[in-house]
Amino acid sequence: MILQYKPKQSLSMFKNIWRISILLAVIFNVYNAKAEEIKKERYGKVSMEEMTMTQYEKDTSADAVVLYSLGEFDPTHFKFSQFIRVKILRTTGTNQANMAFFGKLKNLIRGCTYNIENGNIVKSPLKSESVFEERLVNDVYQTRIALPNVKVGSVIEVEVTQDGVPLSFEFQKDIPVAYAALDFTQNDNISIKIQQFGLLGFSFHDQSSWIAKDLPAFKKEPFMLSTNDYKLRFEFELLSVTFPWFTKSFCTNWDMATSMYLDNPDFGSLLNNANLCVNDFADSIKASSTNDKEKLQFAYNLIQKKIKWNNQDACFGSQTLKKTMDTKSGNSADINFLFIEMLRKAGITVNPILFSTRDNGRISPFSPTIRKFNYMIAGATVEGKTYYLDASQEYLPFGMIPEKLLGCNGHEVSNKALTPPCSITLKPTLKDKVTTSTNLQMDSTGSIIGKISIIREDYNAIDFKNMLKEYTDQDAYIEKLEAQNTSVHINSFNCSNVNNLDEPLKEEMKITLNNNSANNEVVVINPNFFPDIKDNPFVSEKRNAPISFSEPLEYISIANILLPQNFHIIEIPKSITISSPDKNITLVYNVYANETVVSIRMKFTVDKLNFDLSEYGVVRQLFEMLIQKQSESIVLKKI
Repeated sequence: MILQYKPKQSLSMFKNIWRISILLAVIFNVYNAKAEEIKKERYGKVSMEEMTMTQYEKDTSADAVVLYSLGEFDPTHFKFSQFIRVKILRTTGTNQANMAFFGKLKNLIRGCTYNIENGNIVKSPLKSESVFEERLVNDVYQTRIALPNVKVGSVIEVEVTQDGVPLSFEFQKDIPVAYAALDFTQNDNISIKIQQFGLLGFSFHDQSSWIAKDLPAFKKEPFMLSTNDYKLRFEFELLSVTFPWFTKSFCTNWDMATSMYLDNPDFGSLLNNANLCVNDFADSIKASSTNDKEKLQFAYNLIQKKIKWNNQDACFGSQTLKKTMDTKSGNSADINFLFIEMLRKAGITVNPILFSTRDNGRISPFSPTIRKFNYMIAGATVEGKTYYLDASQEYLPFGMIPEKLLGCNGHEVSNKALTPPCSITLKPTLKDKVTTSTNLQMDSTGSIIGKISIIREDYNAIDFKNMLKEYTDQDAYIEKLEAQNTSVHINSFNCSNVNNLDEPLKEEMKITLNNNSANNEVVVINPNFFPDIKDNPFVSEKRNAPISFSEPLEYISIANILLPQNFHIIEIPKSITISSPDKNITLVYNVYANETVVSIRMKFTVDKLNFDLSEYGVVRQLFEMLIQKQSESIVLKKI
């Protein structure tokens, strides 16, 4: 037989061989990948190589490095264990000795510090008195530890085992991670949702195990949403348990999530309408108001003034409503539960609204959860309008959304909810706004006196009021201002409307400028004495995460300088108008000058909240231009 050459058939045959070869190669690589099983380090088996390590080659600036991190889920006994080993490279890395774990774990945790003494590895075990269980709310705890004798060169390790499904597991941390792995084999009778977050990937993974190597330290970037959204990490949610003799669902849909909260004694039971302790409050609300809108505002102001927030954010109550009233203090949920119950007894339709705050991470409407929420406020409907109110915040005006919730998804908790599940998104209607007016007068000797007025509105006013509480008194704050700008001496200072939430906060000061030139022959004046943005927050050339402003920004500065006849201008800033291509960031800087006066008006606005990575260069440039124009001075010379 003579074989004839058939080009098409031959080409087809070679294509098939090529495809089979590729498939075999893929199968071979997968087989080899699976052969790379998770490396198992043992507690207490620290090597001399680890002890003598002086720097981490992949990041020589690191003050510490995670040498090894492993999470393991035991599907048979329903337990989760973690093991972490860290090398301390610099003094600043010794804070890694302080760790915190979710849960009540004092008897389930062990740790040790290893140091070299006289050429030998010496162990310093974690002592019981250095393990602290802290009650966060009701039966929710965290366990803090402080490892002993930690110094440069130490290796520390911790192992902890706990019952149930963990809240999360972090591969990436704030220091570099050389090796991190998770072994999470699931039980066929237990359904657990695993959700991945982060910007980086894995060196290997399959259905039940994940390995990450040489992860860089996670760096929080300015105006970034929660680090939980961008670190390489997992979150877990128990969905259901199914055995022949027992079946229970936990969070397979939003209705089930709602029921879980309503059935919780620290949530739904606080709103059972049997709280007689609030009846007097409710009666006073009714007596002082002629309509539901007035009732709502009166109740909000009453709670805000009478009950003090203990600085703990929560979505569960920590005590009875009566105790909140008696102690006049509580976490954010305690206060808002009291507020809701008062409104209901006053006849107003109101329900709790659950949120995950900006710094806690996003919640998807398509992924029901009961574990991710960490905050609760009231959603009250009056005359067809719903007001979202947080009565726990001392300086938050009625109707204003707390900054921590802006852009976050909220879920209404009610069997008769007025909104679809997890569909409430709170968007800012107000700004971070500040207007500074500076009026200076220079006499013929070159001496300068003046007045500064700073008007703070909306979110800027709230932030400023909370900042003021950090100072012991007004004099301490004045000292801080003078230290910030040593050319200014503040002769008098007044701050008004600190406790008036309906009016802008106003700072007024009279100042004298310290001379900065011998004999006052040449005088240099920069009228931007106390700018709100002092430095460009966007220093890095590259950025990894999108920019997210919580609310629009508006900074206005107006300066007028009266000049004597015996001085003339030899240098003055130039006017400029610059903006982003979409006009959502704008800097307008106008200068007017003649022989007797210099006037400078600057306005910087950011109207868009979210900028993707392709826009980062423009945002960075505009902020840099703002800082540059604020630093420019007027130079005067005596005639």
